[in-house]
Amino acid sequence: MKPQELKIHHLLERAFSDTHAVLYTCCILAIGIALRFYHYLRHTSLWCDEAVMVINLVNKSFRELLGPLDYNVAGPPLFLWLSKIDSLLFGDNVYAWRLLPLVASCGALLLLVPLARRLLAPAMVPWALLLVACNDKTLWHSSEIRPYTIDLFCSTFLLYLYYSTRRFGLVGRLAYFIALAPLLLPLSYPSMFIYAGLFVALWPEVWQEKSAAGFWGYGILALVLIGGAMLLFIGPVRAQDTPGLRFFWVRYFPDWSQPWLVPAWAIRKIFEMLRYCMEPTGGLLLPFVLIAGVTWWRNGQKPTVALLVLPMLLGLIASLLGFYPFGHTRLQLHLAPAAVLLALKGLETALTWFAPGRRWRLAIQLLLVLLLLAPAALTAKTLLIPWPARSADAKGAADYVKSRMQQTDILMTSDNWEFDYYFRDVKSYKRGIQRVADAGRLWLVVSDAPPLCDNPREELNQFIRRDWRLLEQRDFSHIAVFLLAGPQSRQDKGTDNLDN
Repeated sequence: MKPQELKIHHLLERAFSDTHAVLYTCCILAIGIALRFYHYLRHTSLWCDEAVMVINLVNKSFRELLGPLDYNVAGPPLFLWLSKIDSLLFGDNVYAWRLLPLVASCGALLLLVPLARRLLAPAMVPWALLLVACNDKTLWHSSEIRPYTIDLFCSTFLLYLYYSTRRFGLVGRLAYFIALAPLLLPLSYPSMFIYAGLFVALWPEVWQEKSAAGFWGYGILALVLIGGAMLLFIGPVRAQDTPGLRFFWVRYFPDWSQPWLVPAWAIRKIFEMLRYCMEPTGGLLLPFVLIAGVTWWRNGQKPTVALLVLPMLLGLIASLLGFYPFGHTRLQLHLAPAAVLLALKGLETALTWFAPGRRWRLAIQLLLVLLLLAPAALTAKTLLIPWPARSADAKGAADYVKSRMQQTDILMTSDNWEFDYYFRDVKSYKRGIQRVADAGRLWLVVSDAPPLCDNPREELNQFIRRDWRLLEQRDFSHIAVFLLAGPQSRQDKGTDNLDN
């Protein structure tokens, strides 16, 4: 090899060696937690999906939070209750609302380290941690008042318990999982998928031991899981299953009018699920996920395959039946630990196929490093260019308008749900641009942030064309505030100046 190739070869071999694995793991763990706190402490305004959840938490009692919820949103009952308790303890503010997702995300990251050490070679542990620590999707949900990082924590916790409780014996392990089910199922709906994989993974141990206590414990676990799932289904799940929510989910379900396309749809959805769990290159790691499944199966570790793969398959089946979305969606974040462990185990196996020092091994290592570093690169970009939907300063705009409004003023906004939260105490507030009487003063607040991407200038021009006069304009991040006077108003005889 040439000197430059030797240098690259040395760096790549070091990246996949056990020598500094512990140091790399500690550094990545610190970076992952720091990133989560960075986004949490940015104290950005609530965006639309968060705002509608918070409105439900503010306006509804603990009993009413069992459903149905307003704005076609859904959430596990225990998550909703804990979030409401947070606000009662710490107040109605962004820090309180986002505290539980932050803690859950950091907890999942901490649990992933001992979990990965039990399943992967030491050299693969830092890479597995990197895929979760610097996943842009996970970071987004870590500072968002939604249950997705709670799903991530619960799945990581159950996987960790499966391996860490082996020393307690079969009956002790079953007792742990039975006691936790009434807490985890209402805290995270997808934990049912993880419990199903865990239930199947425990069966070989139950069969091998053939003890009465083991069979009784296994039967009780089955009853607890079935009973818990039925209570949730006939209660909050059914109450929250609105037509509006189904409308948002329909794109994640197959088109059975063309059944010959369903297999290709299923493969595409698995690819998309991996991409979401390991954004942006996770889908390209699908071959390594398959390699890991075959490797563990052949090595007699069938319970591990059931534990990691079965929740994915059940999610896919649920989507095939039209019950639960599957694919490139935040509802799949609970599969991230299993996806990462499978991908890194497959990668670990694939590297053994190439002898050290060969150019083929060098090329494969370089390709893998680029795939594994892509999430960190995307995260670095987000630090420089924040997410547009989270950059809109709805709170700043709302505070400005409310501090200057007169009692007779009318307030109208673009069709962004976050304004329902920030202007909930303004009697004249109307969401959506509507025709109003041509008199008095009108505050027009328009956002150009996703998901609606309205054009503030076009919204303003609708009124200018009807002889409304622009009295004042104030720009906030992704939000424009206009104060207008109707053609019959004699207040504020200012001149029209659209470039104010």
